[in-house]
Amino acid sequence: MKFSLSKFLWFDGKIVPLEKAKEYSRRYYNEVYTVFGDWKNLIGNKVWELKYSITPYGRKRFWEIPLLFDSDYEYKKYKARVKREGINHVIQGCGADCMKIALCRIFEENPFGDGLKILIQIYDEIVVEAPKEIAEEVFKFVSGIMIEVEKDFLGNIPAKVDGYVANYWQK
Repeated sequence: MKFSLSKFLWFDGKIVPLEKAKEYSRRYYNEVYTVFGDWKNLIGNKVWELKYSITPYGRKRFWEIPLLFDSDYEYKKYKARVKREGINHVIQGCGADCMKIALCRIFEENPFGDGLKILIQIYDEIVVEAPKEIAEEVFKFVSGIMIEVEKDFLGNIPAKVDGYVANYWQK
């Protein structure tokens, strides 16, 4: 499922009524990816209980839970939001932590001196500048660091980095 449009969801190029989309979502978590669904429920419940979520690298995000709500509906809506944001923090925060560690390592372990310049980070991308003569070596170095950082977290799950050498940044 890609994004919602009021009472419909866009799914694989087709507009699907909301009830059908909810059924797809339920089946996705309960039948196809049951382990992820169980993990998601476990993390969401823990986030609500502790009032914070934590990335695998230890960074925390806290929530302040109001004592009173206008209605039971508002309470349930707020609880669902906190759980959803907490789960997202664990996943997205881990990616951000990996990126920060990779950037630090690239800077600290840079064997190219002024030949490698970190220009900018764009979400999960690192844009660097290097002379043409060493561009391929720099690419291997940067992507190698990114893979190593991911492996520290992923363990036996294969890590992959996509990238390219070009004269300018492109999407």
